[in-house]
Amino acid sequence: MSGRLDGRKIVFRLNDKSFLSYLRARFVLQIFDSFTAENEFNWTGFKTVVAAPIVEELVYRALIFNIYNASEGYLVFVLPLYFGFAHAHPVIAKIGTPELKTEIARAHLKLAYTTLFGAYSGWVFVRTKDAGFTNIWGAIMLHAQCNYFGLPSFHILFDRSVVLKRRVIFGFLYLLGILLFWLMYQFCI
Repeated sequence: MSGRLDGRKIVFRLNDKSFLSYLRARFVLQIFDSFTAENEFNWTGFKTVVAAPIVEELVYRALIFNIYNASEGYLVFVLPLYFGFAHAHPVIAKIGTPELKTEIARAHLKLAYTTLFGAYSGWVFVRTKDAGFTNIWGAIMLHAQCNYFGLPSFHILFDRSVVLKRRVIFGFLYLLGILLFWLMYQFCI
């Protein structure tokens, strides 16, 4: 580890008294480690986890939300379509190629989950709106976390080469996550 900055020392010096601080430190360390591989900076990881969330949330939440003079419901449920369609651009590069049909199928999936995420991020933005520009950080951190973890691998539930017990466990955990998310949402309303 010579020549590398030890992020553990930096993070734990900020606040090392609570479990939440520990979890935050682990997340920061994982991001820090994903940017460096063999002493080489990973620009793709930086773009995905840092730059894209900041730029996209500033554009789609702070800027577009403030341009439209509409109800919060419109801002949360209609404007995320802009966010979703903005992530469907890889289809353009595949026009005229044999991969076009596959890319269109991917674009539909990506449109669905990015629009859903855009609605959730918009809801977080609207619900935390109390201090002007500072509320954007909740949406940015949520976006960074989503980009870091990515979309769950639902295909494992249907892959017959995976042991049934493991598929059942994954399915249970996915459903538990959805249930806990719904309960959290009910609590926050």
